[in-house]
Amino acid sequence: MRSPAWIVLALGLVACSPSDEGNSAPESVAERSLLKAKHGPLAIELVMLGGEPRLGDRVSLVLRAASDRPITLEPYRVPPRAGHLRVRGRAELTLSGDKGECRFEAEPERSGPNVGQLPPLRFRVAEAAADAALQTLSVPGFEFEVAGPPPGTEVSLESIAARPDLVELGVRGQSRSLLWILGVAAALGMVGTLIWLRRKPVDPPPPPPIDPRTEARLALDRLLLEGHIEARRFDPFYVGLTGIVRHYVERTTNLSAPDLTTEEFLREAAGRNLYPPAEQAQFARFLESADLVKYAGQIPETKDIEAALARARTFCGLDGQIRAEAA
Repeated sequence: MRSPAWIVLALGLVACSPSDEGNSAPESVAERSLLKAKHGPLAIELVMLGGEPRLGDRVSLVLRAASDRPITLEPYRVPPRAGHLRVRGRAELTLSGDKGECRFEAEPERSGPNVGQLPPLRFRVAEAAADAALQTLSVPGFEFEVAGPPPGTEVSLESIAARPDLVELGVRGQSRSLLWILGVAAALGMVGTLIWLRRKPVDPPPPPPIDPRTEARLALDRLLLEGHIEARRFDPFYVGLTGIVRHYVERTTNLSAPDLTTEEFLREAAGRNLYPPAEQAQFARFLESADLVKYAGQIPETKDIEAALARARTFCGLDGQIRAEAA
């Protein structure tokens, strides 16, 4: 029996219908928050798109801003260099209504930890008077890890092909001028090689300066991750803790704290009136208790370690994280 025409047509439509396989919605790109800051009505967040970067990759970053009140944002552009990052292209942030964002790519300059620093944002509250004061949202520093090159991509002697055999040049019957030209070329090559070998190496440019509080916060985080407290290695822990505080003091007061003994430092700080008397006394107790652990072998209790950490954060202007403040 012959099939009705409508059945044949229905089977044809089913066979030709597109399959859902391979047409599913693309997965959203993973993103990781690097920093958040807020001042007045304006709040910002910097996120990194994609997975963990490797050296040589370009990192995709998005700076997002939102305001719970109408504001007028001053022109804002991400500089060509932001900390350890080289920014590619022109990245400008503008607000449309109460939100805005700018996307840009940056190249890390080293493997391991890379520290970034963006300029502050300046704005005025639109609801205020025309001569409203200019407000500033300071952007804290941020850090992320960059892996080395993929395995197998490193250049090695084994990966260099063997030198091909030299082709013998037939000079028989030719002018001796060819030999003379080859000799001069070889001599010039040797001179150029000697000059290249004796050239003065060019030092890479120093990394951009990082503000003292950001540097102290990152140093404290790295010290805690070393596991000295869990392993009861109190001596290196207190050496590192006091070193971070002394370096912060040196950067903020121009006092060469790392080169002075505890007694010399306290005497110098008192002579310069660097701290109020109460804070000077707390600083003295902090350094003297650390010396008992480092030099007298005293075993600190948990409460002593927590108090030392809290005092170190206070002396470095930290309360657990860096706050955005008006400049």
